[in-house]
Amino acid sequence: MENIVNFSGSVQEDKEKCIGCTRCIRVCPVSAIRLRDGKVELYQHKCISCGQCIKICPVGAIKSVYDDFDELLHDSRFKYRVALLSNVFIGQLPPKIDYAVATDALLQLGFDKVIDENMITGVMAPIFAQKLNDAKIRPLISSNCPAIVRLIRVKYPSLLEHIVPLESSVAILSAYYRHYLAEKKGFKPDEIGIFSVAPCSSQITAFKNPVGQDKSFQDGALAMRDVYNRIMNICYNQKQDEKKDVQNSGGVINHENWGIYISEGNQVKESNFKTLAVSGFKGAKDILSKIEGGQLDYYDYVVLRSCTNGCVGGDLNVENPFIAANRIASSDVKFEKIDKELFYKLFKNKEFEIKNEITPVPREVDNLSIKEKIAKMKKYEDIKKLLPGKNCGICGCPTCEVLAKEIVSGKAKFSDCVFNLQEKKEMSLAKLIEYIGGKLLTKEKDLSSVRVSSVYAGDLLSDVMASAGDSQVWVTIMQHQNSIAVASLLEIDAIIFAKNKMPTPEVIEKANEEGIVLVSSPYNSFQISGILYKLVAVQ
Repeated sequence: MENIVNFSGSVQEDKEKCIGCTRCIRVCPVSAIRLRDGKVELYQHKCISCGQCIKICPVGAIKSVYDDFDELLHDSRFKYRVALLSNVFIGQLPPKIDYAVATDALLQLGFDKVIDENMITGVMAPIFAQKLNDAKIRPLISSNCPAIVRLIRVKYPSLLEHIVPLESSVAILSAYYRHYLAEKKGFKPDEIGIFSVAPCSSQITAFKNPVGQDKSFQDGALAMRDVYNRIMNICYNQKQDEKKDVQNSGGVINHENWGIYISEGNQVKESNFKTLAVSGFKGAKDILSKIEGGQLDYYDYVVLRSCTNGCVGGDLNVENPFIAANRIASSDVKFEKIDKELFYKLFKNKEFEIKNEITPVPREVDNLSIKEKIAKMKKYEDIKKLLPGKNCGICGCPTCEVLAKEIVSGKAKFSDCVFNLQEKKEMSLAKLIEYIGGKLLTKEKDLSSVRVSSVYAGDLLSDVMASAGDSQVWVTIMQHQNSIAVASLLEIDAIIFAKNKMPTPEVIEKANEEGIVLVSSPYNSFQISGILYKLVAVQ
């Protein structure tokens, strides 16, 4: 099996806090979470850092890991520190706190400058127009949501060529402002610290693991809620007359705030392109499936956001996404103007483009032969049919299909499912032996033709003789020749010895003479009985 790329996103589990409620398992859009021994386990190579699990966890057993505020502000490498606010920042502020007052609080906290993502979203139209005119494929997909980009890499790799080859607006503003400060203010690029204030875990992960670039455009990533709390601590303790002295710096009102999912599409639409905007994973996955099937090639540009209503729904925000969206829509804040000549010069120099090819997230690959892969798929299909299809998550997997795959790969056991599975059911002895990891001790024979509908477990011979008359399989640890005699008398087809018990060669030879199959299993009698009960029991 190939090694999976060592990936560590911003979403991390805290097993000590986990109560095993399975909520995170069921909400994950890419089946990247399991319960192992009742505790959450995150498959990092599958995780897209969407933060859905963080939102739903009632005890904080899954969290977002981001940079420490005080460490960044005291990093001696930087002579000039810039706070880059997400476009949803304004929607987080309570009505009584003015935007200018809040940004002034950031300056009091130690930043030298505060910039806002809204500064550039209003001037992106020519960039989109050129990329869409140059593209030979339709539709192009926005690269602005890191969770969607990683979702495509994990689940829809055939659509990677559809991603618009431009960095996210946060990365573009970072690149622009670093050049601006270097050209206009005389700072060296590495003396400038640009720290994004992120509304979601996916943007934190995008900083830690940039896609399409060797290095991130930012120097740190902070959580919106952490920065918000620090700002509010200053604002609420500041005297009202001091607040009145703070004024907006002037500029232009940006009516298309990309924190609301339809706004980016609206801006592209103004350039006479046909656009589609969707928020939420259910809708986004459906749209991606349709694009993959060639059903949406009449659209020019598709904007997908993983969170409800867009970035206002990020897991690191503090305000309800609908309230935040309403505050943004009613805002009249004037954001700082940018140097358009420099901005478009950087665009022409391809400073805003994704430099490296976006590749699929590596998958687990085995080195099985074609024959072995077919057998593995057959086993998966057989196991899936036996599972109840309840998709309850109690087994530790999000769905019965995932559990079947994990059983085949050896990461889970058939006995992990707590439900009795089928009404009266027969199964071949060959399959039954396979499910308990059995080792055949007697001569090879066609076991697929032996049908099993009843199993008896017991070690007292008199009890077995009295009660196991209609059973085809007997589970025991009794290994002497009397066991063969009892099985022969009751016409039992097979004896399964628990706990890897091994009868003597004489007993095996006697079983061969009587035509009785002997099998040794690593499980104990209780475990074997539980597995076989699910296979053949009557509910």
